Amino acid sequence: YMSVLAPTASMAVTIFLAYNMCGLYGYALAALGMLSTMAIALTIDAYGPISDNAGGFAEMADMGSEIRDITDALDAAGNTTAAIGKGFAIGSAAFVGLALYGAYISRAQIKMVNIFDER
Repeated sequence: YMSVLAPTASMAVTIFLAYNMCGLYGYALAALGMLSTMAIALTIDAYGPISDNAGGFAEMADMGSEIRDITDALDAAGNTTAAIGKGFAIGSAAFVGLALYGAYISRAQIKMVNIFDER
């Protein structure tokens, strides 16, 4: 659980600062900044299945143990990058979800949301 402490804290600080500096507009810009690197994040996330398929092809073609050792190392790296990509996707979804909620309450001109009121 310690591995999520720094990313969660940095996202919380970003949300706090963006909202305090520019309101909902600042928060929307923070979400846009998170999404601006999405092309690289998707590329990193796609590395895992590609390297796994390369290992499967090498095994089906009986290419030898040295090739399979290389593809196994690539597959291990691919699994690591896939985990990183998934964490980035979850963080992006949190940012965009809050930005969408902020856009909704702004457009609907809702002044205050009371989470303890069951109505």
